[in-house]
Amino acid sequence: MKISRVILVLLVMCQITFGQTTHEKLVHGKITADSVSVNGIKVLNLVNQKTTFTSKDGEFYILAKANDVLVFSAVNLESYKLEIGSSELMSESLSIKMFAKITKLSEV
Repeated sequence: MKISRVILVLLVMCQITFGQTTHEKLVHGKITADSVSVNGIKVLNLVNQKTTFTSKDGEFYILAKANDVLVFSAVNLESYKLEIGSSELMSESLSIKMFAKITKLSEV
């Protein structure tokens, strides 16, 4: 009797613990940009407020679920937003193309 209560309590605690991370998945991606370094690009999940930075090769890993919005930003690149759908969650790796930020000077 006492063992069955302990097992029941453990099962309930497991359900509560795993229920908090509903469908989140570790998303892997790679950022490319023409003639600009892709090291240290900030990747922010606007929904769960998790942040990560890209490696020197432009690769990143971040927790996300369907309908989350990822924002990619760097000083020398145009910002880019991506809404995560079910197809992005199922893919092995995201491929993101970013473009250099062009600053137009009024005078030299």
